Amino acid sequence: MFTNATKLKVNMEMKEQCKKLNISLSKIANELGYSRQYVQMVVAGNRQNNKITTAVYLALEARKSELRKLIG
Repeated sequence: MFTNATKLKVNMEMKEQCKKLNISLSKIANELGYSRQYVQMVVAGNRQNNKITTAVYLALEARKSELRKLIG
């Protein structure tokens, strides 16, 4: 089980990655039927929602894949 410090670190990394890779949280919110504010709270670590977390991780991986194709 994760400690609170570990959860905070993971969420901060997710939040930072979303900013750096220009992940649209509004798009994820619309696709899943949640408000943008709620998705932001999940990404910031203030709420827990596995469906949103999974969608964000998938969006991050898709964006990383796009960038890899551009580079190489």
